[in-house]
Amino acid sequence: MLRHFLSSTALAVSVMGAGALCAQTIPGTVNLIFVVDESGSMSGEHSFLGDVAADVESSLKSTGVSDVRFGLTGFGSSADVAGHAINVGSGLLGTSTEFQTATGTLVLTGGTEDGYSGIDTALSSYDLSTGATTIILVTDEDRDTVNSALDLGAVATALDASRAGIVVVVDAQYLSDGELEAIAVDGSTAYIQDGTDPAKVVTDTYTPSAAGAATSSQGTTLADYVDLAINSGLPGCAADLTILREGGDSATAFSEAFIQCLSTVATVEVITDSGTIRIPMNQFGDVARTLLANHRGAIRGIMLMAPQGTGVAPTVTQDQSVINDMFGIAGLRGYAVLTGFRGDFDEDGPNAAFDYDGGGIIIGSDFTRSLADAGTLRFGGSLGWTQLNADFDDSDSSLDEDGYQISLYAGFWSQTGFYALGDLYYASLDYENDRIEDGTRYVSRPDGELLAGEIEAGYTHVLAPGTMRLTPFAALGAEQFELDGYDENNGGATAEDYGTFTSYGKLGLRGDAYRPVEAGTLYGAFEVSALFPFDDNDTELALSPGYEATIADRSATEYGLSLEMGVEFSQRGRVYVQYAGRYSENLTQHGASLGLSYAF
Repeated sequence: MLRHFLSSTALAVSVMGAGALCAQTIPGTVNLIFVVDESGSMSGEHSFLGDVAADVESSLKSTGVSDVRFGLTGFGSSADVAGHAINVGSGLLGTSTEFQTATGTLVLTGGTEDGYSGIDTALSSYDLSTGATTIILVTDEDRDTVNSALDLGAVATALDASRAGIVVVVDAQYLSDGELEAIAVDGSTAYIQDGTDPAKVVTDTYTPSAAGAATSSQGTTLADYVDLAINSGLPGCAADLTILREGGDSATAFSEAFIQCLSTVATVEVITDSGTIRIPMNQFGDVARTLLANHRGAIRGIMLMAPQGTGVAPTVTQDQSVINDMFGIAGLRGYAVLTGFRGDFDEDGPNAAFDYDGGGIIIGSDFTRSLADAGTLRFGGSLGWTQLNADFDDSDSSLDEDGYQISLYAGFWSQTGFYALGDLYYASLDYENDRIEDGTRYVSRPDGELLAGEIEAGYTHVLAPGTMRLTPFAALGAEQFELDGYDENNGGATAEDYGTFTSYGKLGLRGDAYRPVEAGTLYGAFEVSALFPFDDNDTELALSPGYEATIADRSATEYGLSLEMGVEFSQRGRVYVQYAGRYSENLTQHGASLGLSYAF
């Protein structure tokens, strides 16, 4: 299957029974490769091509194309029957002015002309990885076979693989559906001399399969060349070279029709790769989960700070009493956290690789209440804003995200050392995704949502009463990500709403230590964890025809490391810094937070 993107002259029309579609787009770069017969009868056409190049370029740029590159391949000369690429300027692709100069180097010594061989030479000579490409075959003879391995199917397949359209200027005549003689035709349109002003062009409909729609006196021209341009399913156009040779108004009208026809085909982007281009869509969920991990990690130190008491024994040491008083174990407190992070995702199957960085601010408050000998209860919530910027590896594509987050959390710590806590998290996400494909920019601005929850339980071992603790823990969590549609400009890909679900288990170990000093209390903490995803089901997305996307669920174990240091001051406030790292087979991230809390 082919996916065709036509200029404004052709919108959403069927090209062939295999289901190929056309939709409007304008590529940033257009490559025009002229494959020209070098036999003795072609001198007029050589001059015409040089003269018309600037007008072709102007026509394409008026549609929004930013760069038009010209190439020239001659074939059929006595010195090189199979074909040879000719420099345009200093290289194989150049400007319209350089192309006009290059056409002057074409020779007129040939007598055996194989257009298929010329096309084959052109496709193997140029780097066509950037831009939308059109091959323009110009010959007044039918095919003289030089390479018997080439037939219509083989050439059409090679053009398709190179993502190229085809225009043929040959000795063939065409009739529109209104039985008017046409200068040129594509799969649905005939370009005709205006009956009132013969130097102008009007259009009529054209049905290639209609009786008498095309004829030629030149042997296999219809079967080899016209069918290639009109009936192979490629974006194509065929023009009648004999009208150019009539001169006068006919030649003027031919020039106009040729430019219109060529411009239509040249602004087609042929997309192949088993019928599709694969678009990575994993970045939306990946960066959403990145925001979650950074928000959750940034407030974790505040949420877990010193409410547990001393463990099994109800006796509270003087140092522990100082810590409890200083860190506001009872009552209301508020806090603010500044965050920054940088990381990269490696390529993972269909998932794209990208680097990212970002940062934001979190504000929140919670309330801590002692339940006498039963334990301690804490509950609270936070609000956050985060901005993230991502750049894709091996591509100019990028993604910007603004995330607005809210979280609620609660925890209970028993006097025996056991504890349990949980959180709920919601984020509203605004994206701007720039996908660059062969010089064309496709922009989408979807919205997303992430809902997540986690429950955790553990046991605190008091290694030194009031000063040092060690806490192993385990957790279960789930995340539901939703993207609110996906719609690119320029006739790019579209998709309906979709979502991905991830669940996981986590094991970890946290240690913290405290030291009362004259000016307050110093403390430090570390945490190591391993997250084990439970899901391993790829998400297949139904995009618009010609595109497909698969999102591979994360299946690799993710390891976390957190290091935290802080100080209490004025018996009510404290400030801390935190390093947070995330590591897996496909992810490396480093983050830092600066937090301030104050007990009221």
